[in-house]
Amino acid sequence: MKLPLTAALYGTGLLSAFAAGWLLKPTARPETAATPAHAAHASQPPGVRTPPKSAHPLAASGASWLDAASADLAAVRAAMQPGVVNQVLIAKLNIVLELSDEHQRAARFQHLLTAVLPEDALRLRELFHDLREDGRWFDREFAAFTVQWGRIAGPHAAILSGGSGIERNMEFYGVISGWGKQDPAAAFDWLLLQNSPGMGFSVAWSGLFQGIASVHPEKAEALLVSNSNDPRFTPYLGTLIKLKISQAGLRGGQSLLEQIDHGNFPDNYKAANFEVLAEAIEHNIQRGIGEETDRVDVAQKFRGAAWLPRRAGELLGKEWARQDPAAGIGSIAKMLSPGAQAAAASSLMTDWASSDPTSLSVWLAENRTHPLFDQAAFHLARTMRKTDPEAAQAWDDQIKEPIFRTKHNDSERDDPFATGE
Repeated sequence: MKLPLTAALYGTGLLSAFAAGWLLKPTARPETAATPAHAAHASQPPGVRTPPKSAHPLAASGASWLDAASADLAAVRAAMQPGVVNQVLIAKLNIVLELSDEHQRAARFQHLLTAVLPEDALRLRELFHDLREDGRWFDREFAAFTVQWGRIAGPHAAILSGGSGIERNMEFYGVISGWGKQDPAAAFDWLLLQNSPGMGFSVAWSGLFQGIASVHPEKAEALLVSNSNDPRFTPYLGTLIKLKISQAGLRGGQSLLEQIDHGNFPDNYKAANFEVLAEAIEHNIQRGIGEETDRVDVAQKFRGAAWLPRRAGELLGKEWARQDPAAGIGSIAKMLSPGAQAAAASSLMTDWASSDPTSLSVWLAENRTHPLFDQAAFHLARTMRKTDPEAAQAWDDQIKEPIFRTKHNDSERDDPFATGE
């Protein structure tokens, strides 16, 4: 069963998420190890597939299959003719896909892929299509091919790829990613002019920034920062940290976020990168290889940042309510992000009121002029409404800020059934 896209993003990066198996489709494995056609046994056990004979078999592995891969590449390059499909290349790639050893298959395929020219790409694309029609899915190899196609054919490959459906979207992703590696400015400008909404172009933008970032991180950063106020680019602002996490894990991601925090970047760019790191931590927690404290630790690290998003404030408020809510209120006052500060206050008061209403009552009695008094009294009164309605009303009557009294009373006093009338 394939991992969903969100589960794959942080282990190997976006491209590997697509390469891992078209997201939803099962991967059919080759039925047998590849044996060069000329050396195939005369008889095979039932159900074992014999690779078709080829006029251009793979070189024998000899002492090392790496040596054989080099020999195959030399034979392919010798057969090259400008403007003519290299049949030797196509034949050898076809046989490589028969190899049952995934590591050797991927390496030998990648080796030969360096010899693919634009005139070979469409024939190789047809080969993958035919294999899929036969129920055989070579997802990683196809992903590698689409990136190489984008590298060597740029706009022509982009025009031919894409369309409706997950498979076409992923082809588009790889092509745009490869083009971005080769010519970032041209790929960016071309995609910007397409003005075609939908999943396909959303995937393409993701592939573009991922491709650029993998080769030219400084260019990807410049493009993202310069377009950070354009809503179309909001989903991709965290591309660099996403790539960093895939390469160096969560520690690498946090290190990069610290650099971004100290750099001259827009606040929404910093917040977007924090969100990606938080999602990666959440993903690890769901997989059972992380702790809830990991999220809190990251939020604590950046709690004084003016760009801190509301999600971080919620985490901090809950943690301070659990440890020492009165001290947490002091920490909230030092936060510089209005959104995170408000979220921290709300989550702290909510959890404090539900977990220990008595100590919150004591704090309120001693802090009647505190800026958070009304909010704290609101949460306490709401919590006590069913267990001690008289005390709840007494606290409600002390709230000075109408917005809190209105929030509390609208749902109960305006409904005659709520009070039994």
